[in-house]
Amino acid sequence: MFPDVCVPDAVEALRKDGIFVGLKLPQPLIEKIWAYANSVPCYANFDAQLGFPVSKIQEAESKIGQPILVAEYFNASLKCEAIKQLSDDPRLLEMSARYLGQPARWMGTRPPVLSPATTDGG
Repeated sequence: MFPDVCVPDAVEALRKDGIFVGLKLPQPLIEKIWAYANSVPCYANFDAQLGFPVSKIQEAESKIGQPILVAEYFNASLKCEAIKQLSDDPRLLEMSARYLGQPARWMGTRPPVLSPATTDGG
């Protein structure tokens, strides 16, 4: 998926700068991930009872009475082929393994959940 990425350079940037900006997801993959993310619930605080559509975060926060700081899609790499492609990408796995010094494994899929309570310091 990332044929132009030089893994040693990426790992060096991660170690030096804490970030590597040379990855760009293909637009069709982004569209598939967004379509998936908007078609299934994500879950607040890793609780299967606290599922909500990512577009309704403020309503979900009102319902549970607190800001949602962490939300996750359960088993997304099994249910969304685009996410599975990322979780299995050989270059990403190699980059992760070299950076961590051991094989990496997929830990989950989290939406970009930001609410006023988490962005204004409140």
